Amino acid sequence: MIDSILVVGLATFGVTYLVCYTDGPKDIFKNLRKFAGVEYFMITPDDEGYKPPTKFFAKLLICHWCTGTWIAILLSILYVLLVGGNFISLVWIIPASLGLSGILCERIT
Repeated sequence: MIDSILVVGLATFGVTYLVCYTDGPKDIFKNLRKFAGVEYFMITPDDEGYKPPTKFFAKLLICHWCTGTWIAILLSILYVLLVGGNFISLVWIIPASLGLSGILCERIT
């Protein structure tokens, strides 16, 4: 059980970090964020020119907790389907992998 939580947790962290913070190869993730409505400015939230995102998916993609939740659910289900296991284990894998991913994102960014 611990090994599956660790595997899914680290995979969730990796995919969440890619989607939220990196450009990716050939700017795949940057274009995904731009398509969703995320615009990055060199302005801090304290400045007058800051405009937070207004679209639903843009709001999800700027928050690594929100993005990580959906990625943790998806990867946990894929892990149970492909590696094997019962769906009862999802009760432990999803929250634990989300917690591990969130802690790593908070520490690194």
